[in-house]
Amino acid sequence: MNGYEKSVALNLTGTDAEKVAILQTLTVSNIAVDAVRVWLRENLLWFRSSPTTMGGAIQQVIESPSTHDETKQQLGIFWSAVFGDGAQNLLTTVPTWAGLVWQIIQGLTQAAPDAAALVDSFYALDGGRPYKDLTVEQFAAQRAAAVDME
Repeated sequence: MNGYEKSVALNLTGTDAEKVAILQTLTVSNIAVDAVRVWLRENLLWFRSSPTTMGGAIQQVIESPSTHDETKQQLGIFWSAVFGDGAQNLLTTVPTWAGLVWQIIQGLTQAAPDAAALVDSFYALDGGRPYKDLTVEQFAAQRAAAVDME
């Protein structure tokens, strides 16, 4: 299914650019929280350093007085899903949740040296993002081709 067809199936609204931005965050399947915990630990981003404390680069970001409250709130939601038994999977096939996870992952990578590789390794946990490289021009061409077929 091409990007335009997926946008129709999901009833996405907005401009082509807005739809493409959403499609770029969607994954092949939802990401298992167990895999996310291992990924965070292996990359020394966030892990339980004792039964009651967290360690890693993300924990340092949370504890920094310069971190914005919105960032702390998003990381709190993420912590709840991953460490607080708030979810079994990150719903990265659902536009709303995929967008939130994308924002969080972008924030997480600011604490790591090789951000692009880190993002790719995170999304590889579920098979990747099929529309990662979709452009607005490609989307428009797909839409035009669909209209021509009607």
